[in-house]
Amino acid sequence: MSFGGGGTISTVEPKIGALSIQNSAFGLPIGLFWGKARLSGNMMWFGDFTAIPHTTTQSSGGKGGGGVTSQNTTFTYTAAFIFGLSEGPINSIDQVWSGKEKTTFAALGMTLLPGTIPQSVWPHLTTNHPAEALSYPGIASVAHSAFNLGSSASLPNLSFEANGPRQFGSGIVDARPDEIITDMLSSPIYGAGFPASRLSVTAYRTYTQAEGLFLSPVINSQQPAAQHLDDILKATNSAPLWSEGLLKILPYGDTSVTGNGVTYTPAITPVYDLTDDDYFPASKGDRPIKIRRKPVADAYNQLQVEFRNRANEYNIEPAEAKDLGNISAFGLRSAEPVRLHAICEGSIANKVANALLQRKLYIRNEYEFRLCWRHCLLESMDIVTLTHAPLGLDHFQVRIKEVEEDSGGMLRVVAEEFPFGVATPALIQTQQPSGYSVDFSVAPGNANAPVLFEPPMSLAGQGRYELWLATSGGVNWGSAEVWVSWDDATYKRVGVVQGGARHGALSAALASGSDPDTTNTLAVDLSVSRGELISGTLADRDDLLTLCYVDGELISYQTATLTAANKYNLTSLRRGAHGTPVGVHNIDTKFVRLDDAVFRYAYEVSDIGKTLYIKLRSLNTFDSGAEELATLTAYTHTIVGAAEGTAVPPPDVNTFLVSRQSDGTRQFVWSLLNPPADLTGFLIRYKLGTETDWDAMTPMHNGALLASPFESNQLAAGSYTFAIKAIDVFGNESVNATFIQATLGDPRLSGALDVFEERAEGWPGTKTDCHLESTTGYLQPDDTAATPWTGTWASRKWTTTPANPITYERLIDVGVVATFTPLVTVIADGTVTVTEAHSDDGVTYTSFAAITGPITCRYVKIKISVAATWPTLKDATTILSASPISQDTEDLDTSTLTGSYRIGTGDIRIPLTKTFASIRKVDVTLQNVGAGWSWELIDKDTAVGPRLKIYNASNAAADATIDVTVRGL
Repeated sequence: MSFGGGGTISTVEPKIGALSIQNSAFGLPIGLFWGKARLSGNMMWFGDFTAIPHTTTQSSGGKGGGGVTSQNTTFTYTAAFIFGLSEGPINSIDQVWSGKEKTTFAALGMTLLPGTIPQSVWPHLTTNHPAEALSYPGIASVAHSAFNLGSSASLPNLSFEANGPRQFGSGIVDARPDEIITDMLSSPIYGAGFPASRLSVTAYRTYTQAEGLFLSPVINSQQPAAQHLDDILKATNSAPLWSEGLLKILPYGDTSVTGNGVTYTPAITPVYDLTDDDYFPASKGDRPIKIRRKPVADAYNQLQVEFRNRANEYNIEPAEAKDLGNISAFGLRSAEPVRLHAICEGSIANKVANALLQRKLYIRNEYEFRLCWRHCLLESMDIVTLTHAPLGLDHFQVRIKEVEEDSGGMLRVVAEEFPFGVATPALIQTQQPSGYSVDFSVAPGNANAPVLFEPPMSLAGQGRYELWLATSGGVNWGSAEVWVSWDDATYKRVGVVQGGARHGALSAALASGSDPDTTNTLAVDLSVSRGELISGTLADRDDLLTLCYVDGELISYQTATLTAANKYNLTSLRRGAHGTPVGVHNIDTKFVRLDDAVFRYAYEVSDIGKTLYIKLRSLNTFDSGAEELATLTAYTHTIVGAAEGTAVPPPDVNTFLVSRQSDGTRQFVWSLLNPPADLTGFLIRYKLGTETDWDAMTPMHNGALLASPFESNQLAAGSYTFAIKAIDVFGNESVNATFIQATLGDPRLSGALDVFEERAEGWPGTKTDCHLESTTGYLQPDDTAATPWTGTWASRKWTTTPANPITYERLIDVGVVATFTPLVTVIADGTVTVTEAHSDDGVTYTSFAAITGPITCRYVKIKISVAATWPTLKDATTILSASPISQDTEDLDTSTLTGSYRIGTGDIRIPLTKTFASIRKVDVTLQNVGAGWSWELIDKDTAVGPRLKIYNASNAAADATIDVTVRGL
């Protein structure tokens, strides 16, 4: 990149044109849930997919106001949608999981459509999509009019913690099982069509409430209602019974329980005491009571209940129950895990696991016997006692499982043993597994107040102005985006601080010292950043590999001694590195260990004196949880510029060459390695002959040249010395000039209207206070003495009081009013001043002024003044330089020309669309004519156009179609 030119590099990422939908399926059942559960949704409507461009600009440090500006355009996307969740109504939504991040419903700005009947239409549809404005009655949904998709054109995996119907209250967000069963079977909207009047759940309600067996089932798949009912009864230690025209739900619980405002008293009084007088064997010789015992292999002593743990974001976890005594005696026998996802609390899962384990382990015997019709009031879940001496049964309690009447009116009864207390879970304090739950959106906390300083150029890098920033954060802090502004209104992101810098403050004052300093101790406290320091070698210290910033002074150390947590004593110091001032530093002075964790921001020389506003937008260790930029505190820093830059001159120019281009132009080319950031440009001077003194040479241009190359035609032919220096913003020049010597030929003449060689022509213009010295051809000053010396030497050979300055003036008539630039080359002894005055009519002239560019006129006066103790004008050349122009006319049918452009047949003038001062050449091509045709150029009139005549093969004037090119100045 050329010096001072600058540039912009723009990159634009591809824009995505459509939304990738998370989940949208036709025909899915509308889910049901009670209590509080985590729900995922099904897309019911989406639209308004919008791509939003974001352009960030970052400038690299350039030279003298140059540099590269990088513009990067990325896109974020938004979309509107409605997500169906379940059958309504839903009361509210607490947490929302968006991909890996956990947030709140309010923070996402969503709208809840609770699923009431009737339900209002979402206003966004009514306003923007009236043809699609459906109310979706009875379906609980969430909606968003412009959901932020980030840089991905797909919805994240969204799930919602919803508060549904039948929550128990009093801090319990789950539902009572009896109400769940009643809704599931009897709801007029989504129930199984079972009449509520035929349900008997009074005992069941009391038992589950007292035991605290509350559930939050989610039904989102199709299966028989009996299967859903069985899962709920299994989770609540109960069984169904059809009796007296009622579906009764009876608990297995066999001990009194008090809790949640109620007391459950089990019905465990035996209904009958059965004896041998009551049993009726099926046939003579049969045993009155048959016993079936479960195999030992089926007496499981370890069981797991799989549940969704609300405390762990509803992830699936096992609750385990073991009988350690049985395991010790008979070995571990594990049952298949029981899947009960309606349970969302670990304490409930443990109760259920223990109840299921005790029934599997301690209820192993079944008893089958026959009774006559007088026991017809017996039903399942009744308690009876069995007495039968041959089996050793004496008032042995059993619970009836089945009662079946055969064709003869006899009752076949199956009962299970009833060990008292087995049906009630033990009150065991079981530690809940916490699992591992990652909160990807945990708040990172603010970045610590940064330490801001401007390092010397020798540290920042040759040619760079930089501001350095050191910051850190708390335990959840991972990084910080750096946003800067010059007006505290418009901020742009310039980079990211990755990880925390090691910074803090001095815990004791540091005295001034010599370098190296083996006497003083640099005591620092890095608690704010939790930083750690290690010792280095003596070479590390001397090579500044342990460099630190201490209140403007740069110090390196050899030994770091830990004195307390994050506190160190640094000894064996190098002071004042990179030319920084050695001084006294008080307690609490800012300290930074300089390493790659320090953020570096490059600024321009033109920024010196401005106030920079800085905001640090923190992210957590997962690069998430970004803070809102508008809420952050802006830190300020006034740019002062690297102090060493004001005193250090730019380096000498490395190479310097002059060459002649093909058209005669003199081109100067140079290079400068490692240009400083404060470089302004370059200065070139010249002198006829040999020279080594920069101050004795004449500048070739006004102001500083911004970049190589530089072209000039101001010097006449001759042998010259040229020199170049670099100059910075503070006016410092290179210490040494770079010299070259070159012999120049004639300057460029291709665009010249005319060239005037004054000395060769004998100085024909007006000479004031000077005369032509015949022996040299120079203009010498006249003698201004009152009585000139008239000795024996020839007149004017001796001058006692030379005139100062002397003046030579030349009037030039171009012939027409034209636009050109007078290029005047002067060789003289003394200070030369060249001015011009010009006129269109030769009567009224402008005032004399310096030649700064093209002028438009016919007459121009060139005035050359030379001032010195003995001013001498040796040579002068004036070139009237005009820019060549060209006009191309194609397919011109001469027969169509009219007015002044058509003089006669085959006699025409070429219409001009450009303004020519003079016409040098006219080229004509005749189209589609036979042999012998020709054309003749009559004149080159610039006012009405050049005149042509066209002749056919008989040499008679004729029209034709032609192509014409007119060239001139």
